[in-house]
Parts: sequence; structure tokens; C-alpha cells
Amino acid sequence: MATAGPVPKKTSFSWFKFARWTFLAVLVIVLLVMLKKPVPPANFSHISPQAAAASAASFDDKLNDLEKARSTGTAAEIRLTTDELNSAFQRSQGQLPAASPAQPDNSPPPAISSPSQPEGPPQVKSMQFAVVGNQVVGQFVIERYGMDIYVTLSGQLSSKDGYVGLKPTLFKVGDLTVPIDWVDSTLQSKLAEPENREKLKLPAFISDIRVEDGELVIVEK
Repeated sequence: MATAGPVPKKTSFSWFKFARWTFLAVLVIVLLVMLKKPVPPANFSHISPQAAAASAASFDDKLNDLEKARSTGTAAEIRLTTDELNSAFQRSQGQLPAASPAQPDNSPPPAISSPSQPEGPPQVKSMQFAVVGNQVVGQFVIERYGMDIYVTLSGQLSSKDGYVGLKPTLFKVGDLTVPIDWVDSTLQSKLAEPENREKLKLPAFISDIRVEDGELVIVEK
């Protein structure tokens, strides 16, 4: 009677375990990249409070020039620099002295989160802008679950039918670049919501707004 041959040993290697641990390792790396503070674009400026106040005043002067042109019925355009845009925004957030103490502060009060209530939408802690070539770049710091998440968005501004439009060209979460096709439809849907679209409506006397040669150009009719 023939004896059975030796039973082959089962390999201890598991492709399922390998795939699972590989997936977890990739997920951890992606999360770390998403939470990493990115290097700000080179065009983002850091100026002194005195220079920021001067840039905010220049922003006001240019808007006043545009208003004067409108009142006299003459066509005009103004060009705003990165420093002027950021300084005016910082002033609107109370980070710089207001241009006039008589002007009321219409900015909404800071959101107060309560531990007993579910966490609401992500809060934007800060934002910074730059105009680069023919594009605008924004970097936002969003607080979520007690962590700061950096979101960078760049795109091309346009005006159509009296509204501002944005065609995104770059979207990053932390240091992770997200394909534009993944976010463009969501972004356009958000911009099309009535409350957001109303914010993008141009004043009746503005015919065009665009970024050109590193400046924001506003054209009066």
C-alpha cells in the first residue's frame, strides 16, 4: 500500500493582510499631508501694520476715484494690488484700525461653539489673497475638530451677466493637491446657491472685473 507524500506547508503570507496594512499606511500618509501646513505662495506678502494701514488707505482712495468717475459719467478703471486687497480685508476683520471711527462695524460676531451642541460647519479662521499673473490665489485656514486645516485655491476670475465667476485651476488641502475635476462641480454648485450668488453680484456701475498682470482690475461702465 502506497504511503501518502508529505503534506505541503501552508504559507503564512496573506495578501489580504498585506493589502489592508498597505491601505492603512497610505491613508495615514494622506492624512498627514492634508494636515501639514503648506508653504505660502511666494506672492503672499507680509507687511508691517503701518504699511498695511497705508495700503488700506490706498484701497479707499482708488474706490473713491471710481465713485467720482461714476458720478461724473466718465468711464474709468482701477487696479488693486495684493497688499491693498489683503489690507482692506484685514481691516474689515478688525485686524487693522478702521478708516473712520464713525463707520459701524457690520462684521458678524465670532461663532461660539458649545460642547453640548453638535459641531456646525467649518469656521474660517483666517484667509489671505494674492494676485499672480492672471489668477487669484487664496489660502484659507479652517478649524475643524480642534485642528487647523489649510486650503489653497487658485483660479481665473471672470464677469458674466453682472456676476463674478471663478474657474479653479488649483485646489490643495494641506500639501495634498486635489484634482480639479473632483472639486469643480461642487464649487460651482456652491457658487450657484442663491445666498452665495447674491454675494457675487457686481454693482450696476461695474462692467468687468478680472486679474491682469498681477493686479485686480475693476472697470466702471
